[in-house]
Amino acid sequence: MEIDSKIKAYRFVGYAAIGFSTVAVLSICITMPMMYNYMSHMRKQVGVEMEKCRVQVKDTWTEVYHMGAEPLVMNKTRVARQASQCEGCCLPGAAGPQGTPGKPGRPGRTGSPERGICPKYCALDGGVFFEDGTRR
Repeated sequence: MEIDSKIKAYRFVGYAAIGFSTVAVLSICITMPMMYNYMSHMRKQVGVEMEKCRVQVKDTWTEVYHMGAEPLVMNKTRVARQASQCEGCCLPGAAGPQGTPGKPGRPGRTGSPERGICPKYCALDGGVFFEDGTRR
């Protein structure tokens, strides 16, 4: 009786081992082609993305070289101020007439104790610049 129970136990272990190994072989036969297909797809996709990146880098460098070859176009609509419009107050180190800062587009008022360098044009910017570089 003891031998029969051992034989049954060994048969069960043998059949279980054969069953597990069969499941393992079948799962490998199913998953290996799936993994190969996935890796092939990813490799192809990365190749396409790398080619797009190479083209964009080439285009960027072409534009950079093209920009360096073109002459710099200056803005022709700007007009320089003449010194006569400032009535001599814009000379470096020269104090302008007394006045208070104005608002943009409106000149300042006269009568302030502080003297700016150029209150006529600095008032258009919103304040009077002083010799020490401050705006008050």
